[in-house]
Parts: sequence; structure tokens; C-alpha cells
Amino acid sequence: MLEPNQVGVTFHRIIAAPDAGDILHQVRPVLDGADGLHDVAQKALQVGVEAMVQLIAMRNSGIQWEFKQQRSSGKNWLHSDFKPEHLRVVYNIYNDDMVKHYLNGTLKCKEPYIYCQPSLEIT
Repeated sequence: MLEPNQVGVTFHRIIAAPDAGDILHQVRPVLDGADGLHDVAQKALQVGVEAMVQLIAMRNSGIQWEFKQQRSSGKNWLHSDFKPEHLRVVYNIYNDDMVKHYLNGTLKCKEPYIYCQPSLEIT
């Protein structure tokens, strides 16, 4: 949706409603101007796995996790939300340079709030 800075990973409690449990930790990848759509997705997966390993190590060392209550739910993207037209915009209009446009300020995106474990330093 032309917001590469919104890509990230959220760890939260699992409850009956999807993606609605209290937030344990969130991470976003560091974006580079040369990143394309697939690079951002791969980087998000990588920082998510790194965060998961550190969160498990933290818990195994006896440090209790702290959760932040969600006050609202975000958008749950479903397969039916995807349209091929989205990729036409990414590739034909932005030439897969959305990250570059975001970083140089020509693509305006709101910055997300990211909740991190107070005792965990993950970049």
C-alpha cells in the first residue's frame, strides 16, 4: 500500500480474535534505498526470526516479558485484499523504488509506533 516503513513483525498473545492480543514486541527492518518490495519482506522475516530467538533466550534466562495492551486492532490483510493492480503500481509507476522514494521524502508515509521489550535491545 505504498508504505514500506509499515512492514514489520509483531509478537503478541494469541487470543480468539486475530492479531488482537496484547503486544509483546515489534520490530521493523532497516530500510535501504536499494531495497525493492521483496527485499523489504525478506528483511522483515530476518529481523523477526532474530527477535524471536532473543525473546526466547530472554524468557529462558528468567526475565519476564512485559506486554502492552492493544487499544484497537489494525488491518488484517487477507488473500482477498490483494489485487494485481497493487503490483502494477509498485513496478510500473514506482519501478520497485518505493523505499528510495520513502527515504528521500517523495513518498509520504505515517510513522508507526513500535513497542519493544524494555529489557531487550533489538535493532
